[in-house]
Amino acid sequence: MTYIEWTTSLSVGSDEIDGQHATMLGIINTLFETVTHRDNTEELRRITANLMAYTQEHFITEEGLMRGCGFPGLAEHQQEHIHFMEKIRDFAMVLENEPSGAVLPLEMFHFLQTWLAEHIMRVDRQYAVFCNMLGGRE
Repeated sequence: MTYIEWTTSLSVGSDEIDGQHATMLGIINTLFETVTHRDNTEELRRITANLMAYTQEHFITEEGLMRGCGFPGLAEHQQEHIHFMEKIRDFAMVLENEPSGAVLPLEMFHFLQTWLAEHIMRVDRQYAVFCNMLGGRE
């Protein structure tokens, strides 16, 4: 079951960044499938840790790209990245501290879906346009 579908409308014009976004969506879809079809807290912890690690790697790549083209909105973009990581860490802490095995709340999936779509479509598009990655399309 796919929770968030990757489409070309999410493209920022960089194969590397688009591929990373698609991978992040794949991890979130795996997390969703695990929650809806299994009750395995250890697997949820593993997938959440994978999401955190991969997202951190993606943010480093993305911020390096912005720094390289002199994007003036880098500091604000970094704050959005920090906010995202804090939310994911909050969930990871719930999983770690919940003795009976926590189920990912619907609000978290809503956050992931909304944040990623909004972040990619609005915030990432800003640096893509600035860095001329979209090749004239917006």
